[in-house]
Amino acid sequence: MDKVMIETKTEPPAVMEKKEPGDEVKRLSLAEAAGYFEVKACKVDEMKIGEMRNIAIPGQKQQVLLGKGYDNQYFAMGSACSHYLALLKNGAMGQNRVRCPWHGACFNTKTGDIEEYPCVDGVHVFEVTTENDTVVISGHAKNVDNQRRTLQMCKRNGDDVSNTVVIVGGGCAGLTCAETLRKENFTGRIVMLTGENYAPYDR
Repeated sequence: MDKVMIETKTEPPAVMEKKEPGDEVKRLSLAEAAGYFEVKACKVDEMKIGEMRNIAIPGQKQQVLLGKGYDNQYFAMGSACSHYLALLKNGAMGQNRVRCPWHGACFNTKTGDIEEYPCVDGVHVFEVTTENDTVVISGHAKNVDNQRRTLQMCKRNGDDVSNTVVIVGGGCAGLTCAETLRKENFTGRIVMLTGENYAPYDR
């Protein structure tokens, strides 16, 4: 009887790579992958009415201002004034308002809109919820480091030649007037009269 030779292959043993500390792959949640963040800030009864503090957001250079308003409700907004980036936690809280400690700019805590000047840009606001007696802040991560929020304005309609507003002065009040008109959807012509050869600027 002839012998049948059967050739067998032996696979080399699998090589196990040694993982160094920190090599683990971080699994992002769907919210993180989409650019959202969610941070547990404090206990519901931890802060006093009128108190403000900054909350660190992982992965972001800037922080978020968390405050407990006089209506006993928490709010969260950009931590710095949109004028010269003064920390708002060192300012004063009013009814649904936070005032900058440097030049007195005032921001609405519910919308982030600027309500008193000298600056013209608002700040971002973030959602605040409670989960099991814990205050949770969430929102777009990109808005944490972006300390200024330019309010949406309409553009000039070149066909609208019948409506013209003339503003005397090119200072903060004049600039604010012009921007407010555009925010309120005025598409007509705006003319600013000033003794300077420059567009309005921050004085």
